[in-house]
Amino acid sequence: MYQTEQNLCPQLFRQTALALSLCLAFGATSAEEVKLSPDEVRKDMYTLDNSLSLGLGHQFSDNRRFGQYRGITDEGGYGLLDLNLVSRDEATGRWLKLKGQSLGLDNRLIRIDHERQGDWSYFIQGNQASRTEPLVVKTGLQGIGTASQIVSAAAAAKREAELKVDHNIYALGLRKFLGEGFDVRISAKQDDKSGARMYGRGGAGMEFLTEPVDSVTRQWEAVASYANRKLQLSGGYSGSSFDNQIPVLSVRGGAAGFATAPAMNAFALPLSNHAHQLHLAGGYNWSDMTRSSFKLSRSSAYQNETFSPLLTPRLAGSPSSLNGKVVTTLAFTDLTMRPMAKLDLIGSLRYEDRDDQTPEAQFIANSGSSAFSAGVTGINKPRQLKQVKGAFEANYRLDGGYRLVGSLEQEELTRNGSRDKIRVAYRENTTETTERIEIKRTMSETLNGGVAILHSERNGSEYIRDTYINPEVSNRLAALMWSDRSRNKLRLNADWIPAEDVSLQLLADLSDDTYSGDALRILGQSKGKSRFYSADASYRISDKWSLSGWLSLEEISARQLTGDAVRWDADLRDTTKAWGLGLKGKLRPNFEVGADLSGSHNVAESIMSKVSGAGNVASLPDYYYKQLSLKMFGDYALTRYSGIRVDFIVDRRHNNDWTWQNWSYSVASDGTTVTNVGSENSAFLGVSYRYRWR
Repeated sequence: MYQTEQNLCPQLFRQTALALSLCLAFGATSAEEVKLSPDEVRKDMYTLDNSLSLGLGHQFSDNRRFGQYRGITDEGGYGLLDLNLVSRDEATGRWLKLKGQSLGLDNRLIRIDHERQGDWSYFIQGNQASRTEPLVVKTGLQGIGTASQIVSAAAAAKREAELKVDHNIYALGLRKFLGEGFDVRISAKQDDKSGARMYGRGGAGMEFLTEPVDSVTRQWEAVASYANRKLQLSGGYSGSSFDNQIPVLSVRGGAAGFATAPAMNAFALPLSNHAHQLHLAGGYNWSDMTRSSFKLSRSSAYQNETFSPLLTPRLAGSPSSLNGKVVTTLAFTDLTMRPMAKLDLIGSLRYEDRDDQTPEAQFIANSGSSAFSAGVTGINKPRQLKQVKGAFEANYRLDGGYRLVGSLEQEELTRNGSRDKIRVAYRENTTETTERIEIKRTMSETLNGGVAILHSERNGSEYIRDTYINPEVSNRLAALMWSDRSRNKLRLNADWIPAEDVSLQLLADLSDDTYSGDALRILGQSKGKSRFYSADASYRISDKWSLSGWLSLEEISARQLTGDAVRWDADLRDTTKAWGLGLKGKLRPNFEVGADLSGSHNVAESIMSKVSGAGNVASLPDYYYKQLSLKMFGDYALTRYSGIRVDFIVDRRHNNDWTWQNWSYSVASDGTTVTNVGSENSAFLGVSYRYRWR
C-alpha cells in the first residue's frame, strides 16, 4: 500500500544511487566514440532510421495520481518497448513506416503509414488509454460497472473498488493526389470506452453508485481540396455518432426512502446521438499584398433515442423521445492587405447561428406549487443563440524600430426563446466592445519588447424576468455570462539576449473586471482580477553543457455577493506558483546526461463574511495541491547505432482535498467511504537498450 514520506526517502536515495551508478558504469565501459565524417553527418540528417528500444522499468510503490494516465499505478515491473521501422523503395518512391510507442504499458500506440510520394498515402492506427480514479473507494455496492446495481446494507462487508475507464481507439485514413492541384482525403476514428466512474443519488440522504461506461464514439470525414498559386479550396463532409450501450442505470436496495421512490431507482445516462456537417473553406491571393479567406459550414445534431419505460412515467400524451435537433450555421471571412509599405490592415467578420429546433413539449407534471419548485414544469424549452463578431486591426511600422498596433472588436450575442414559463431571468441581447493599442520595439540586436493595453465594455438589453419565483428573490441575480462588465488589461513582454550563450524572456499579463447592473440585480459577481507573470531563461555553459529554467506565478480572484435570508460576501482566490530547472550535457562524447527538477503549488481560498441576516457564515478551508518532480536520464552510445539509456523519475505530491477526506455515505443504508490519498511519493526506474539501423 502507500508508504509514508519518512519510510520512502531512504529507498529513493538508494534508487537514485543505483541509477547514477548504472550511468557511471556505462561511462567506464570501453566503447567506440562517435566520430562522424561530414558525409556521414549529412546521411544521418536526411536518412530516416529504423530503431528499436527494449527494456524494463520498475515502479517502486503503488500510486493513485502519478500513474493515473500512464498505466503504471501498481508497484512492480513493466516492459518498455518502442519501435520505428522505415522502408523506402528508391525506384518507386514508396514509403512503409511502422511506429510503436509504450508497447509494454497499458497506454500504448501503434501506427502503420504507407505512401507513394505525390500519388497516394494511407495510415492505420490503434492505441489504448486509460484513466484510474485517484480516490480510494471502499464499498459494498454490487454490480459495479453494470446496468443493474444493488446498494448493500450498512453491515455488509466493504471492499476496495478500482474505478477505471479504458479507451480502445482505432483510426484510419487515406489520401489520393489527382493532379493539377486536386486531392481527396478520407478518415475515420472509433473510440470504444468501457469501465466505471463515481456516481451517486441523493435526496433525504446520499448513496454511492457507479456510472457504468460502455459506449462507442465514431468520427468520419471526407474532404476534397484544390490549390494553386492564387486559389486554395477545401470542402467536404464530416460526421460523428455516440452510441451508449447502457442508457439507463437501475438500482435496488438502499435506504427505505430511495427503495420506495421509483424516480430514485432508474437513472437516465447519456443518450445516443449523431451529428453531420457540410463545410467549405478557402483563400485567395488577390495580389502579393492582399489576401482573403472564408469558411462556411452547416451542421445538424440529433438526439432521438426512445425513453426507457424504466424511467419515471411520463405525462400522458407526451412524446416518446426528445426528438432533439440543433442546426448550426457558421460563416467567416477575413481580408489582409498592405496598402502602404509600412501599413498592414486586417479585417474579419464571423457569424454563427445555433438554432435549437427541438419541439417544445411537456414530459412530466409540475413538481409542486411552492415558491422554489413551481418553476420545475417538466417542459423542454428550446433556445436559439446568434453571434456576430467583427474585428479590425491596423499595424504600422514607425521609425526607430517601433511598431504600433491598434484594433477594435465587437461581439453581439442574441438569445431567443419562449417568454412563457421562464425559470431563470436572462437577457436577450448583449454587446461587448474591445479596444486594443500595442506598441512594439526592437530596441537593439539583443533586446525587443512590447506593451499592450486592452479595454472592453459589455452591456445588454433589459432582463426578461423570471415568471415563477418571487421577483424580490430570483431576479436579483446578475448572471456572470450576461451581466454588465468593464475589463481593463495590460500585457508586457520582453526578449533579451545579452550574450550569445544567454537568453531571457519575460511576460506579464494583468486584468481587472468590474461588474454592474440595475438597482434590482445586486447579487452575483462584483469584481474579478487576474495576474500572470512568467520568466524563461537559458544559458549555454559550454559546448557540452546547457542550463535552463523557468518561473511563473498566476493569481485569479473574484468577489461576489450571494444568499437570500442570510446574505454573504465571498472572496474567492486561486494562486499557482510553478518553477523548473534543467541541466543537460555530455560527460564524454558518447555519454549524455540530464536532469529536470520542477515544482508547483496551487492554493484555493474561499473567504466569506456575512453582510446581513441572522446567523453566522464561516469561510471554507483552504485547498492546496503541491507537486515536486525530478527526472534524470543517462544515454550512453555503445556504438554509432546502439546505446543504453537509463531514466529515473521521483515524484512527490501532496494535497488536502477536504471534500473527500474520509467521506462516508449514509450509514443508514450503505456506509461507503471515499478517501483522498493526501501524500504520495513515487519512483520509477527504466533501463532500455536501443538500436538503430538503415
